[in-house]
Amino acid sequence: MAEHRILIIQHDFRERMEITRVIEDIGYKVDAIHDGFNALSAVMDKEFLLVIADLDTPGFSALDFLKKVKDSKPDTEVIVISEQPLVEEAVALMRHGAMDFIVKPLSVEKIKLCAERLFTKTRERQKKEVALKNDANLKHLCQAVLPHGYDYLQSDQGCGKSYAPPSLSKERTPCHKKVHH
Repeated sequence: MAEHRILIIQHDFRERMEITRVIEDIGYKVDAIHDGFNALSAVMDKEFLLVIADLDTPGFSALDFLKKVKDSKPDTEVIVISEQPLVEEAVALMRHGAMDFIVKPLSVEKIKLCAERLFTKTRERQKKEVALKNDANLKHLCQAVLPHGYDYLQSDQGCGKSYAPPSLSKERTPCHKKVHH
């Protein structure tokens, strides 16, 4: 988690420092700003894993901010916090991709729970990215080893099987299984 950063947008100094302390104790690096006027440029300038934004921050429209962040940095998660349990606002924010809407007071346990959910989600996304990269690398390897190409067949069980032309030696390629229907 060394390079995973979290941005705090919070107008209240005491709350901003408390949230920052809790998140740094968990192991994340934190940037904190006190108004919404520079919030979007802060997100565009750096890679943030998460933004925790107070709905009541001056110069800040949570919905506009969320839409712009999700358009340009879709992997950045946003949690919105508020003094008031604003159901319509919360629903609109969640529909536009907010990770959560939390009504104050913001507890240490709630922050830790959100950070743990985020860490799990990030780890799963990274595993998928690695798997996709490995699939692409294997395909590239098979194409390099099999100059005449190979066919990808589907069995009745839905498992993908590779088929290499019989003229190629089985020792030359990892893709040498033949599927019989």
